[in-house]
Amino acid sequence: SLGGAVPFDTDMPCEGVEVGAGAFWIIRPDFEDDRYQLYGVVDEASKLNLNTASASTTMSGTATATAPLLANLPNMTAEVAAAMGDWRDTNDSANLGGAESDYYLTLNDAYYAKNAPFETVEELLLDKDMTPELLLGEDRNRNGVLDEGEDTNGDGKLDRGLAAFLTVYSTEANAPSASGAR
Repeated sequence: SLGGAVPFDTDMPCEGVEVGAGAFWIIRPDFEDDRYQLYGVVDEASKLNLNTASASTTMSGTATATAPLLANLPNMTAEVAAAMGDWRDTNDSANLGGAESDYYLTLNDAYYAKNAPFETVEELLLDKDMTPELLLGEDRNRNGVLDEGEDTNGDGKLDRGLAAFLTVYSTEANAPSASGAR
């Protein structure tokens, strides 16, 4: 018994723990040295929720307050942010630089814009201008290690992409911090 103390990673099974015919690791990203640390959990609420922070515009065409949150993400462009907002909004009007069904239906593998909340972060790969490189960075197999052939920019550091900063699993209170309904 640890008596309520936070255990060290050496005290807890967190690496290659066998379950049936498979195994799992409990890890978390360490952005200081671009690696993963054993025995760690990342709070999903510390990430930007795609369903509450997607860029959108008002009827007058001005950006809402959520757009700057997306703009602060690494390698984010106004067009990618606009497409993210269009994917989850409930209308068929494209934001400036964004896309709706009229764009997606012109693609070789045509599909409709979802016009509903994101269900996974990986769903972003359906959005206009979103690429696996932008979303997943260099860690294409998502193992937290810069493997051979993944260092696309040659700097020797792992670029995790946007996925490391995004979620669809957090919730937001339905009241602002100053009280009252949203």
